[in-house]
Amino acid sequence: MNRVSVIQEIINQKKARTYLEIGVQGGSCFLKLKARKKIGVDPLFTIKKKHKLKSIFKNSTNLFNEYYEMTSDDFFNKKM
Repeated sequence: MNRVSVIQEIINQKKARTYLEIGVQGGSCFLKLKARKKIGVDPLFTIKKKHKLKSIFKNSTNLFNEYYEMTSDDFFNKKM
């Protein structure tokens, strides 16, 4: 079982509606997961626009992803 499979299984078992990933970088895990709402936080995203668009066709939940290009400290300070 790989990392994506383990996380997806947890999302499914918990019937989680939201998934938050800190340290998304290139999105190798983030873009493969299926959740109603996905939030990605990273101070320097390396996901190319072309890759984001392709990921929507492979996984329609990616259409509603939220991306925050900031440190996790800044993210939590602004969200609270």
